[in-house]
Amino acid sequence: MPGATKIFSRTLYVVILFFAATSISFAKPLKAEIVDPSWNGTLVPKGQQCDRFGGKGSTPEMLISGLPKGTEIVVLEFSDRHSRRMNNGGHGSIAMLVEPNASELKFPSVAGHTFTLPPGVILVREHRNPDWDIAGAYMPPCSGGNGNYYYVKVIAAKIKNIERKKFKKIKSVKLPIGRY
Repeated sequence: MPGATKIFSRTLYVVILFFAATSISFAKPLKAEIVDPSWNGTLVPKGQQCDRFGGKGSTPEMLISGLPKGTEIVVLEFSDRHSRRMNNGGHGSIAMLVEPNASELKFPSVAGHTFTLPPGVILVREHRNPDWDIAGAYMPPCSGGNGNYYYVKVIAAKIKNIERKKFKKIKSVKLPIGRY
């Protein structure tokens, strides 16, 4: 039965190689989802726009899951893709520290037009256009209903320097907030 042993050894070798090669794919991808059902990712809900256009907007509550190993902080960068100035985090950037070995994080809703943040939420960068609307950590969608596309970039990161708000990205994902 030396041939059977050789076949078994090769089969075992192939199975081990298969699991070694695919073990990376078993890791869950970074995922962000809006918890509040009034936010559907297609249209910004009524009243969630900026003060300038009659709203009292706030960020949607989110569940961030599939946090990669080593994640120390989750950073949210709010953007308007149609505005050069307000894209790439122009609507504000906030963050929360992550418990060691956590696989998910529930990010609370954060009111617009204020620097008063919920417990555990850290200001990374205030929004870029306080002359257009009220200053604050987050400026809600503020295009006046022109159909601009709003999104949030969710970044799982390591902390390089918390005082200087310096982080090293591990993974990121973009989540549509909707059009306004």
